[in-house]
Amino acid sequence: MDTLIDDTAIRNEAATIGVRIRNRRIELNMTQSQLADLVGMRQPAIVRIEKGKNVPTWRTLSKIADALSVRLDVALVPAEQ
Repeated sequence: MDTLIDDTAIRNEAATIGVRIRNRRIELNMTQSQLADLVGMRQPAIVRIEKGKNVPTWRTLSKIADALSVRLDVALVPAEQ
């Protein structure tokens, strides 16, 4: 059983996370620059995360979650047979 996640799966997850971050930011009427300031990043980094171009570290995700007033959850689910 291969435990490595392929690049496509990682890109798909990054894109999903990016969309959720963007949607929540917009819901809060927050600009990318405002979010970047709260997280201690530059605005272009937020753009790359929201577009799924960068996979943020756990630490960065935690900071973003705090700034957006959301809970960060991780789920381990059984692999499809």
